Amino acid sequence: MTLKERFDNYRKKKSPFSIASDIIFILLLIALLFPSSRMAVVSTIKRITLFAPSAKAPENREAISETAYQWPFENQNGERATLAAMEGEVVFLNFWATWCPPCVAEMPSMQKLFDEYGEKVEFVLMTNEKRKTVDAFMDRKGYEMPVYYNRTPVPEELKTGSIPTTYIISKEGEIVLEKKGAAKWHSSKVKNLLDDLIRNKRE
Repeated sequence: MTLKERFDNYRKKKSPFSIASDIIFILLLIALLFPSSRMAVVSTIKRITLFAPSAKAPENREAISETAYQWPFENQNGERATLAAMEGEVVFLNFWATWCPPCVAEMPSMQKLFDEYGEKVEFVLMTNEKRKTVDAFMDRKGYEMPVYYNRTPVPEELKTGSIPTTYIISKEGEIVLEKKGAAKWHSSKVKNLLDDLIRNKRE
């Protein structure tokens, strides 16, 4: 059987939708072979499957220590910063990296959340990467969220073995949400939680 005959036989057995699906699948496989397009493909697929995270039950929430509040890191200007300067505010703390597909996947929804709550919540996007790499990534994507740079050991209660990991900390210093992995941050569930925390209303 010739190649043309095989193709004609395939086309007779398949619906137009099935053929289109097969073509898309093949194109995705080809894209995954190239590092330059792999990140975009993986993060896009991951973004489609994101869901909103849930807060911890009140009895399972723990307050971060004074050591955690004094944990030193750098702001975007290379100046020393700590969580102590944000004490009494709601804090959205996210550990991430530009090379991490799940991190990249959740950032559009995180930017939307920042657009809406950036003046009411302290956003801390924490990374270990070089400032030049991060600046280029943020500029390319058009993200405006504040990035901080960690150069010291992370306090035990905020330590994580995977990225992305996100903590939402109340005004009282309680970790009310801990999410390992990517999430849909611009959601009614997260916004309702932030609204309650901003109003200082215990869930």
